[in-house]
Amino acid sequence: MQPGRSDHTSQHRQRSNETSAASQAN
Repeated sequence: MQPGRSDHTSQHRQRSNETSAASQAN
């Protein structure tokens, strides 16, 4: 796996988690 790609996926996942948390809060 490429480190660059892995980093990008990690960032996207973190953002998704944040959005999910905000949605649940509502």
